[in-house]
Amino acid sequence: MEHRSHRYQDKWLWLLVPFFGVLYRHTGETASLKDLLSSPIYYLDIITSILVIGIIFTVTRTLIVYLDKRVAWEKQATLRALVQGFAVYGFTIVLTVLVSFFYNEFFMTRPPEFNVAIVFAYDVPFACLMVTIIQMAYGLLYMRAHYEARLEQEAGTPEINNVSRKTILANFGKAKVPLPASTIAYVHKVGDFSTLQTFEGKEYTLDDTLDQLEQWLEKTDFFRINRQCIAQRRAIFSMKNDPTGKVLLKLSPSPPEEITVSRKKAQEFRSWMQQ
Repeated sequence: MEHRSHRYQDKWLWLLVPFFGVLYRHTGETASLKDLLSSPIYYLDIITSILVIGIIFTVTRTLIVYLDKRVAWEKQATLRALVQGFAVYGFTIVLTVLVSFFYNEFFMTRPPEFNVAIVFAYDVPFACLMVTIIQMAYGLLYMRAHYEARLEQEAGTPEINNVSRKTILANFGKAKVPLPASTIAYVHKVGDFSTLQTFEGKEYTLDDTLDQLEQWLEKTDFFRINRQCIAQRRAIFSMKNDPTGKVLLKLSPSPPEEITVSRKKAQEFRSWMQQ
């Protein structure tokens, strides 16, 4: 199934990269800021930290956009959470460990008391916390984009529930005949076809379904009797309750078969008749 890919308005999130980079460098640091600022290595550490955070951010965002197209949150939330979590946290942990190890052991000259294991203990949890915040931010952006997309879709859908048609196009032979709604006694579905009966006793066929007609015809005048019939109030000659709670109707002109209102819909029908 194809899913919509959201266009994230996330430029402001990129401002977090240098901020997280600085925090990443200072996580677990015991030296004073004055000592750090006087050391050239500190500035290289800052650049490296920002670069690492930038890579993690870019990969996380790319993966989120990719999964949006294939595993939508609203359709497969559990699968999406598992796939995204495994990929994002797995990549973050591997990259953090590799960079921390190779950068500190082979590229930088650290004092003898420096212990790379301590770096792992601070860097990995912080990196995981950072990608958690990033994913939460994109989750909120996703929900917002999804909500806005639904509003746009609803706004673009023609509102038919409150639209009443005064004229219905019916078929008489090969011709299309416009019939005023006031002349329609009832519409009855027989097999795969819908027939329209006028008060004058003329019968026509329709291309429209009963569901469509139910939306188009004025609800104060017409009632959906059952799945096979819609009748106008003036066409209901009499009504009778049967022992099962159904309502038996006599229509004028008389239809070829008995018309009944189900027990479930009987009360609604009686209320409509009394309007």
